[in-house]
Amino acid sequence: MSDEKPEDGQIKAEFFTAAGVAAASGFTVSVGEKAYRYIKSKEPLVVQILDSSSIGDESRVVLQISNQTLHGIYIDEVAVPISENTQLKFYEWKKNFNHGGTGFPPIEWIEFDWNPTNIAPGHDFHFGISYVKPYDKNILFGEVEITYSRLDKKKSDKKSYVFRIR
Repeated sequence: MSDEKPEDGQIKAEFFTAAGVAAASGFTVSVGEKAYRYIKSKEPLVVQILDSSSIGDESRVVLQISNQTLHGIYIDEVAVPISENTQLKFYEWKKNFNHGGTGFPPIEWIEFDWNPTNIAPGHDFHFGISYVKPYDKNILFGEVEITYSRLDKKKSDKKSYVFRIR
């Protein structure tokens, strides 16, 4: 860094000196980190209701859970509290790109048994839930409860999300 003072009307720029580059890059990292933190959700999980449908006497809902933390999160339990006897089935929800047609690919539903599922930082988990529809046709909304454990916290948390029954 030079101690010379610029003459009147001249602008002194030191972007290409070591000090100038360090100052500029520090500024960029600081601004980038603040923007990233501002854009990211303050919630550790972002849960999206992607679809709901009915097949016979079953209702299905498709969820995407995104981990917004810097640590892994386990989804410990998923419940749809309609009644004490509600039996849930869980499905992997995959787009089938080998259907041979054009347009949006059909979806494959592959049943699996629920086990606590780890979602890595910045990753998503897609899955479907099916259950026997409530007999009351006036019930238009359901609720899903998700119990999760952050790997950087001592206790589990539970959140509820409303979805439309189709």
